[in-house]
Amino acid sequence: MKICRRLLSSGLLAAAVLTALWSCEGDVYETGDGDLSYLRADFAMAYTDSKAAFYRAETDEGAQLSFSEPYATKWATVADSVYRALVYYNNKVEDGKVEVVTASQVLTVWPMQRERIKKLFTDPVHCESAWLSKDASFLNLGLRLKTGTPDQADARQSVGVMRDTVVAHPSGHRLHEFTLFHDQNGVPEYYSAQLWVSLRLDGMAAADTIVLHVNTYDGMKERRLVVE
Repeated sequence: MKICRRLLSSGLLAAAVLTALWSCEGDVYETGDGDLSYLRADFAMAYTDSKAAFYRAETDEGAQLSFSEPYATKWATVADSVYRALVYYNNKVEDGKVEVVTASQVLTVWPMQRERIKKLFTDPVHCESAWLSKDASFLNLGLRLKTGTPDQADARQSVGVMRDTVVAHPSGHRLHEFTLFHDQNGVPEYYSAQLWVSLRLDGMAAADTIVLHVNTYDGMKERRLVVE
């Protein structure tokens, strides 16, 4: 089973198709017993079959989802693999299966070491949300990046996360500090596009604290989360 990730050779995440990564506008909820009454969305590890269509997923909450029909996307192209995805599905289970409405790509990064970064770019972003998966194996981020049509067709923004320090306290708990890497790379800032990012975490223990430093359009901010 292959774990698919889209990374540049330098270890940075390529945000190459930002215009296609929009979030849903408004509440997709319908009162009563309509189809949308059971619609929910979960971050998940989604598995493809021999035709590169998703057929099952394991959510961050630990739920095992079997799909009533295989669901193919343009961005998942490798068969018998696992992708990080935001899965929207109808949770009205029939015969132990759920109906997928759509699945959006969640781009995945691993912590970068400072000594491997030639230049640290912290161009501003909008950081709308940050939260840990239930087992603390992922730090999930909801970002909005300013984008537009660049003069050079091959110009791409890059996003990653750099590991700063790990401080161990006498109690045994640790403080993990990270900084969001973002290189605008000359891409125009005409409008905002949604980008979902998952930072892969390893070895987190209960009560460990994670601090993420993010340069926003309102200045440098930090997101602090505690592993439960």
